[in-house]
Amino acid sequence: MDLDLIQKLIAVMDENRLTELHYEQEGTVVRLSRQSGASAPSASPGSSPDASVEAVGEPSQALEEEGVFLVKSPLVGTFYRRPSPDADWFASTGDDVNEETVLCLIEAMKVFNEIKAECSGNLLEILLEDGDPVEFDQPMFRVKTG
Repeated sequence: MDLDLIQKLIAVMDENRLTELHYEQEGTVVRLSRQSGASAPSASPGSSPDASVEAVGEPSQALEEEGVFLVKSPLVGTFYRRPSPDADWFASTGDDVNEETVLCLIEAMKVFNEIKAECSGNLLEILLEDGDPVEFDQPMFRVKTG
């Protein structure tokens, strides 16, 4: 297991006050998690490159309802609603969106990743503020699909 990678991922967690992080690349899967208030995640002894480090986190609030699609973060990073500080928002509440509509960027380890709506509908709610840290699988947008 690459200890430098683990240390960098822990630093990202600390810097962004994250309680959970999931990282996958070239067959290596790392999942770091800690309970709120814990100082740092710990690795289990004998971990292999595809092993996971897991702990129980806090339950998330249910945001799902019939006819509403939740766009969730596919990675851990920083959430941005626009391509640059002086640009317009990618999307705003009330906008009609489709599968190809870019809703935000997530910066992870100096890489900006475009996140698309994944469905067609009307953007009901934006659950994060520009510049907020975002965790893996965290709901970011609610889209009315029906």
